[in-house]
Formats: sequence, C-alpha cells, structure tokens
Amino acid sequence: MVKVDIKNVQCKIKVERKFIRRVVRETLKREAKDGEVSIVLTDNEYIRELNRKYRSVDRATDVLAFPMDEEILGDIVISVEKAKEQALIYRESFENELGRLVIHGILHLLGYNDSNRAKVKKMHARQEEILKEILSCK
Repeated sequence: MVKVDIKNVQCKIKVERKFIRRVVRETLKREAKDGEVSIVLTDNEYIRELNRKYRSVDRATDVLAFPMDEEILGDIVISVEKAKEQALIYRESFENELGRLVIHGILHLLGYNDSNRAKVKKMHARQEEILKEILSCK
C-alpha cells in the first residue's frame, strides 16, 4: 500500500496535489515498492535553510530527500519556487518539472544516489524513463 502525505508550506505558486500523488504512486509501482512518503512543498528560503543544516551547502536547491526505512520510505522536500525557475530555464512545463523532482526524490528514498557521474547518469535515465511513462498515460 502506498500512502502519500503532502504539506504545502508555501503560498507563492499553486500546486496540483492530485498530480503529485499520481507521480508518487506510479513511480513506486514502477519500482515495485510500497510504503509511506511525505512531501513538503516549500520555497527557496526554507529549502536553503535545510540544505545548509543537513548538507552544509548554503544555497537553495530543488529537492532534498530524507530516507527512513522499508515502511516509511521517507520525506521529500521540494522548492516549488526552484521548480518554476527550472521549468523556465529548461523550457519545460511546470508540471513536468515538478513531476521530475518528485521522481528524483523518490529514487533517492529507494537508494539511488548521484554521488558520481555513473550514478548520476543511471539515476537521471531512470527518472526520465519513469516521467515519460507517467506523462504518456495522462
């Protein structure tokens, strides 16, 4: 069973929670996993504080993942503000970029990491494959 808890702690950008839930469920289905995922939607200022506190990196980032265990997979924090910025830069829709960040966070919860080039390549390939499958099933 998949449980998705979404907390939107920013009010700058409207977010469709239904889409996020769908992306979480579809990603976990494709990875053959069940469990609980908590997603916090925030702004650049708050995610920068978390990035500084937990990674010692003093800048806003797009997504942070905090893995837990088999049942409670963990927490994902997404800067909605950064997602919107990146969507413009990459000439992508906001929804697609947000979906990409949700998938990226889930893959981190499941043990994927981007600590070197080979792992980055593998993780991003899987992320894009899942996003393409989800978007083709609208």
